[in-house]
Amino acid sequence: MIVATGSGELRKTFTGTGSFTFPVGDNTGTAEYSPVTLNFTSGSFSSAYAGVKLANSKHPNNTSSTDYINRYWTVSSSGISSFSCDASFVYVAADVEGTESNLYCGSWGGSSWTLLNAVNTGTKTLSGTVSSFSDFTGGETSALPVQLTSFSATANRLDAVLRWATATEVSNYGFEIERRLASTSLSLTSTSLSPTSTSLSLTSTPLSPTSTSLSLTSTPLSLAIGSWMRIGFVEGAGTSNAPRDYSFTDKNVPPGRYAYRIKQIDHDGTFEYFGDAEVEIGLAPKKFTLSEGYPNPFNSTTTIEFTLPEDGRAILSVYNMLGQQVATLFDGETFAGRIMQAKFDASRFPSGIYFSRLEFGGKALTRKIVLMR
Repeated sequence: MIVATGSGELRKTFTGTGSFTFPVGDNTGTAEYSPVTLNFTSGSFSSAYAGVKLANSKHPNNTSSTDYINRYWTVSSSGISSFSCDASFVYVAADVEGTESNLYCGSWGGSSWTLLNAVNTGTKTLSGTVSSFSDFTGGETSALPVQLTSFSATANRLDAVLRWATATEVSNYGFEIERRLASTSLSLTSTSLSPTSTSLSLTSTPLSPTSTSLSLTSTPLSLAIGSWMRIGFVEGAGTSNAPRDYSFTDKNVPPGRYAYRIKQIDHDGTFEYFGDAEVEIGLAPKKFTLSEGYPNPFNSTTTIEFTLPEDGRAILSVYNMLGQQVATLFDGETFAGRIMQAKFDASRFPSGIYFSRLEFGGKALTRKIVLMR
């Protein structure tokens, strides 16, 4: 055993991949052997060496209050780049404070800990695969079960795309996705956004409808400003010491400004919130536009989008080839630069060519839509 608790370190040269065990320990009170094994599985080596020293005390940045070890190792290197190394550290029974089975290997990055593998109590070994060296020790992880490195929300037309990443996870059951309305300038009872029932009265022969009475009844959207609501769940990785990327898409969100957050839940039910991230949904250039509908051609239902150059009343209707109005999809006030959607349910109409017509401010746009059965 080489005592490595002084100001120096024990070094070993490396010319390539391979493994070496540093026979280090301390003689504070009694002699305690606590070797370190470095197994380089890849990397570039040029006049290279790795060095190890240790301290027989709790790491000064280890905030674990109940479960930890009174020992840490400092590993350094020179001339080794782009490497992957399986590192292991052996401690002794006298090092342990609290419950040994709760320990994880931790690597200190200068401002935060990166969690590595769970302890092997049988061999009293802490371990992990690393691509850089620093201080290593053992501690409990309940204070930070998941280390989140990023969280963002971006708009994709009427969808909100959430992305987040974790550096490490411990006993992570998963993530609940929550949303609240941050602000809106839209009427939340617009029949164009959430019709719940539709009755059609046809006063013509089945193959040639000439008029349709369209009755729309809607319910208010559950989007009270300031009220968080659960909209989805993404399964976690359990325990992982590798970076992981996650994503979730909130589809067909009514126009407005929204805040999103994620609720990280452990397997034991404890949880922690991350966020908020805000995003504006449904923004578009302030232009007078009318889409052709999608899908088009369509079987029974198509979705038509439109935008306005300024605030005001708009009317969106559908006509048949004879120029007869067969449906009114929207008739109301809306706002400039908002992507509005309306669904045309043609399940009771015959196949053929129809025309959507958007009227606003004395102007009109017309698009052809094709119903095929």
